[in-house]
Amino acid sequence: VEVAVSDEGPGIAAHHLTHIFERFYRVDPSRSRGSGGAGLGLPLAQALARLHGGDLLAESQHGCSFTLRLPTVDPD
Repeated sequence: VEVAVSDEGPGIAAHHLTHIFERFYRVDPSRSRGSGGAGLGLPLAQALARLHGGDLLAESQHGCSFTLRLPTVDPD
């Protein structure tokens, strides 16, 4: 199963894209925990996807795209 979410915003610079799944990483250095989260959302989401045998991927070209891939489960 694959779910993709994309936008047409400014995207994420390549040098940040390689780090966005690291714990506590913030693209905008002016943001703090009080004004923009703890930097744990994407790392947790990716870890949960991997625990279920899938993955969470990010791409940025014209805007940004996140793709969640999870294996299907046989109901038997």
